Amino acid sequence: MKVTNGQKCIITSLILMFILMSTAYLAAGVLNDKLVPEVEDPVIIATITFEQVDTNGLGGTDEHPHLTNNVMNGIEYDAGIRMVGLMDEESGVLKFYVTQPGISIESAEAYYFDWISRTWGPITFIDKGDTLIGVVGPMGGQEIFEGFDQLNLIIISFSGSGSITFGAYVE
Repeated sequence: MKVTNGQKCIITSLILMFILMSTAYLAAGVLNDKLVPEVEDPVIIATITFEQVDTNGLGGTDEHPHLTNNVMNGIEYDAGIRMVGLMDEESGVLKFYVTQPGISIESAEAYYFDWISRTWGPITFIDKGDTLIGVVGPMGGQEIFEGFDQLNLIIISFSGSGSITFGAYVE
């Protein structure tokens, strides 16, 4: 079987098209690497642990049961969030969250203890579906440095009973 000039042109065109598309694809990848910055893993500036705390007498409060994963309607619970700095940062915002199916802003009321004024300030929650997230402490955050160690006290109550998940993190 003899290859005609028309078939040679088609084969040559296909080879050139493959080379051109491969070169364009590689060039687009290089250009993307130059223009788009790498996504860095989030930097962990503090460790967070929960502790049982005694709030009796702080700011006129009574002692409450420690916050658990099973809460009752109208009961106030105490929670202690220990934040230990791992690195120097200008500021970090401590966020506390509670997750429960169907939870809303009206479902929980929480306060944090301000060690400077020795009063209880409200935690304003943001509704993220089945999760409420609130800032513990100043909205602008607080300076965190290596070795920083602070126990944050929270009182929280719920307008319903059931199983919850809770936690905290620093941004």
